[in-house]
Amino acid sequence: RVCVCVYVYNTRVLLSQFPTQIPNIICIVRIAATPGLCWLLVSGHHEVAFYGLVAAALSDGLDGLIARTMDQKSVLGSYLDPFADKILIAS
Repeated sequence: RVCVCVYVYNTRVLLSQFPTQIPNIICIVRIAATPGLCWLLVSGHHEVAFYGLVAAALSDGLDGLIARTMDQKSVLGSYLDPFADKILIAS
């Protein structure tokens, strides 16, 4: 229990020190999930791939919402978000 509490505390400290990274982390996860979604489509798991694409679309809206409402815009995010969208659409 002590290790878990320390881990949760350290995560909170990390997120409070770097709040502009939250939308960027969402974008990076979306980029990392793209090959898995392609594999699902190719292997015939269309329903699971559909829900994955819906989750990717929702995460795209979520990271934009967080960046705008919490004033967490960054230069990296301005490159990552369109890049993630293009990779997902091109695949």
